[in-house]
Amino acid sequence: MPSCHSRRHTAEGFAHNQQMPLIQISQTPGITDEQKAATIAAVTKAYAEATGKAASSVWVTITEVPRESWGVGGVPLA
Repeated sequence: MPSCHSRRHTAEGFAHNQQMPLIQISQTPGITDEQKAATIAAVTKAYAEATGKAASSVWVTITEVPRESWGVGGVPLA
């Protein structure tokens, strides 16, 4: 599996790119760094294929939010 870190991006490199899609994923903690890398790669590929955008322009973040900070239907998960 290719590394999501194989290509380093700089602000200068993106200055010429007007569109930088950002996909944000929030979830409870628990996945490994390898699972995060696989998720980032899969989400990037799916977005690029669906929109015709270059995969190199897609940003993906994964934020782990503690269960204590989640609520569904007015009820905390923790």
